[in-house]
Amino acid sequence: MVREQLIIEGVNIPLAKALNPSITKSINDISEPQKKKSDFSKTITLPNSKELSKVFAFVFEINNDGTFNVNKKADALYLMDSQIILKGFLQLKSINITDTNDIEYSCVLFGETANFFTKIKSLELTDIKDLSDFNHFNEGGVKIDSWETQIKYLGNNIPYKDGRGYVYPLINYGYDNSLDHYDITDLKPSFFVKELFDRIFKDAGFTYTSSFLNSNTRFKKAIIPFVGSDSSLVSSSTTQRIFNAIEPHLVTPITAGGQSSLIKYIHELVDVGNNYDPISGDWLVAYSGNYNLDLSLKLTVEFTPIGNSLPVFANTNTRVMVMFEKYGSIGGSWTPFWYSTYLDVKPVGSINSGDTYITELNPSLNSQEYSGVNSISPNTVNLSAQNILLVAGDIIRVKLIVVNDMSQIFSDVAIFEDVNGVKYNHTVKINTIEGHFKNSARNITHSYGELIEMELAVPKKIKQLDFVLSIFKMFNLFVYKNPNKLNDFFIEPRDDFYNSEVVDWSEKLD
Repeated sequence: MVREQLIIEGVNIPLAKALNPSITKSINDISEPQKKKSDFSKTITLPNSKELSKVFAFVFEINNDGTFNVNKKADALYLMDSQIILKGFLQLKSINITDTNDIEYSCVLFGETANFFTKIKSLELTDIKDLSDFNHFNEGGVKIDSWETQIKYLGNNIPYKDGRGYVYPLINYGYDNSLDHYDITDLKPSFFVKELFDRIFKDAGFTYTSSFLNSNTRFKKAIIPFVGSDSSLVSSSTTQRIFNAIEPHLVTPITAGGQSSLIKYIHELVDVGNNYDPISGDWLVAYSGNYNLDLSLKLTVEFTPIGNSLPVFANTNTRVMVMFEKYGSIGGSWTPFWYSTYLDVKPVGSINSGDTYITELNPSLNSQEYSGVNSISPNTVNLSAQNILLVAGDIIRVKLIVVNDMSQIFSDVAIFEDVNGVKYNHTVKINTIEGHFKNSARNITHSYGELIEMELAVPKKIKQLDFVLSIFKMFNLFVYKNPNKLNDFFIEPRDDFYNSEVVDWSEKLD
């Protein structure tokens, strides 16, 4: 007696009667496997049981009123005498109450062919897993090695093999008109078709057996050329490179001329890549490329004369300058590389004994009293550095410097006309009020030595199903289930599928 088993979601379900499935094939099942629903599909009726009720309630979300989620599927395995006959999935169609008030479940079993194409139907090539296994650094030697020597896999070198991994083909992308040489920086990576084909089957949990696909030179050398823009090969998107911070603070107080202080912008508005440090005010360049830097800073200055008994007024300015400094990843030292013009700040009007004069942000003064090309309003510094090439590992920061000595700038109003007019020392304090420090990325390219993430080399918006079927059509391949191996397909060209042997059936009787 044949013993049948039905296992749903790993649970052995009792059978009231034999299922006795009959599996048939047609030529369309072989030449156009995507149109075939399954190797086997059959409506079956399962009686209620403790095991079945528990599995169905969980998988199909059965409610007390008998409604359920018709879109759910359960993994199913059908065996005869412990031999796997069908591996696929089961769908619940209806729940019925018999005349004896027993519960029965009307279901449909589908075989594995449908399960495979169903799994990849909605997936794109960009969904293929673990393509980062082939990540490597943008170096000329790595590109040349890919032609016939070796490729990078999990950070190590493995021998070149047709159909495995990637290659840098000699394709002219229009960067120059030369036909006899290629600039190493213009070469772009391309995956072998076989690498992506194999990984699609692996991700879906299937394998294939094919003399043709594993030996045909034409198929194994086929590639998918890189079709994106140069910027699509960078290690990160633009959002990973940019930042925007506000609320400037002096790191150390400035109380005298000639002093300087770093400026940190303590509140981040944008920093997806987490490359700006609001504690130190340093921006770490994570990816090489060309950048724009932009800074604004509004400040006030507090002037307090010392020792005057009569009102005094200022007869000179406090002159400040803002700069970008860079700590080079190559060289390892802080170097100023971009300056603002001078900003002159001074009190206007007389100051009484013991008073402190705080400059206003926007006093009504003429251009002779406030100068500076980068100053759009009094006490405001704007600084922009355009199209600056920065290398991964560089650090950028902001510094404010008081240029003049700021000593003895107050004169007694009462005796100002006296050639021996008294001058008074003073204290000074600079306050940062508001501003921003931000960047923008431009002309993003994969710079030399930068990591190339290979999943970015895969064409976008291409369905895995369309890709697989295009291979079947290109080489006129027939696909059919391997009866001797679970989750495996035979894939061979039409001419190999049909042999030349002639069998005479003329004497056979029905």
